[in-house]
Order: sequence, then C-alpha cells, then structure tokens
Amino acid sequence: MKKRIGARTVEALKPGETIWDDQVKGFGARRQMKGVSYVVKGRLKGRQKFLTIGRHGSPWTPETARKEARRLLVLLEQGVDLLEEKRRERARKSTAELWKLFDEEHVEKLKPGSRDAYRRLFRLHIIPHLGGKPLADITRDDIAALHRRMKDKPRAANFCLAVLSKFMN
Repeated sequence: MKKRIGARTVEALKPGETIWDDQVKGFGARRQMKGVSYVVKGRLKGRQKFLTIGRHGSPWTPETARKEARRLLVLLEQGVDLLEEKRRERARKSTAELWKLFDEEHVEKLKPGSRDAYRRLFRLHIIPHLGGKPLADITRDDIAALHRRMKDKPRAANFCLAVLSKFMN
C-alpha cells in the first residue's frame, strides 16, 4: 500500500504490515513483533537491496528516516554497496570490539543458559586468545590453535567453534 508515511500511519501499522511512501520511491515502514522499522528498497547492479534505516523512535521520525532514505537511494544509484561497506568496516575492528556489538545484537536474544555460555566462552577463551586481532586477520590456524588449547575440555572446545562460526558470520 502506498501512502504518505507519517507518525499516525506508522503507529497504526499492524504486525507484519508494510507501507510504502508515496513521495520517496523505495522508502517504507514495516511493523514486526518488536516494533516499527524504517526501510529502503533499491537496486544495485540489477539486484534488489533491502536496507533497514532504524527503529521508529528517537532519533528516527518519519521525516528523518525519509531524509536518510533519500541519501541511501542516491548512494545506491551511484553504485555504492552499503552492506559491503559495513562488512569491511566491521572487519577492521578487533574481536573484542565486535564482541560488544555481537552481544548486544544477538546474544541478548538467546535463552538465559545459552547467553551465559556464550559470554563465558568469550570471557575465558576467545577474547584472551583472539581479542586484540582485527576480524579480517583471524585465520583458520588461529582458530585451530584455540581449539587445541582447549583439548582438555573437548565439549567446550567444540561449542567454542560453533559460537565462533556464528560470531564470524
């Protein structure tokens, strides 16, 4: 449905519903279980890209999100792959810095037992061994060395590999 996106229309959205702005092509708002997010849909090299601007609420109002959508659409039009830029930026950060982001974005959503296990593995094994290295510089040999270091705890070592796989993806 195309309609001018305003505060009232955003708050009236039902779960699973998406509305598209009639002023800025590709700008929309969608309600999911946790709330309303502003989104942009555009094309880059013939492929559709779907980007989330942010959640409704401070600082994202319909007007600020519309301005950001225009900016993002111009970048897409110029051929800038925003997701790839974000990946490169994150790859330059150290493992310890990225752990904080991963904890906020993903670990927080886990069940309490899993959350505690992830945090314990990072605190006791992963951060001491890989914490200072940028993500892009971590090799298979580094991960194999960490796994070998934990040989006296085989179950924890294998779980550590699974957690690192999730973290690095």
